[in-house]
Amino acid sequence: MDVLVDRYELREQIGAGAMATVWRAWDTRLHRFAAVKLLARALGTDPGFVARFEREARHAAGLNSPNIVTVFDFGTDAGVSYLVMELIEGESLADLLRRVGQLEPSQTIQICSGVLHGLESAHQHGIVHRDIKPS
Repeated sequence: MDVLVDRYELREQIGAGAMATVWRAWDTRLHRFAAVKLLARALGTDPGFVARFEREARHAAGLNSPNIVTVFDFGTDAGVSYLVMELIEGESLADLLRRVGQLEPSQTIQICSGVLHGLESAHQHGIVHRDIKPS
């Protein structure tokens, strides 16, 4: 098991993309699970990209909305930049759609409403999310 900054035990990879992987991790100090996003090593060697990653972490940490995950921590360990966030349990919208197919209009409105409230909160703080997807 990998441990990040002698604190976060990376237990299970729960997501992956071109820029980062996301792990379910155990916070050994606070005794709770968190989501840890690890920037791809190839991107971690680009100082401009790392600066942007850290800037986005600081901005996201300033948001307070029930529709946006809370940012707990960020930094670099052994050359890998990371972001620690609230872990939300449950299935993604992509998984839900695969499981049930088409949603009822009321379900669609409820989900879209939550997403739009989160985006509105971010926009009020000058943040534009550039990667909204069902996963």
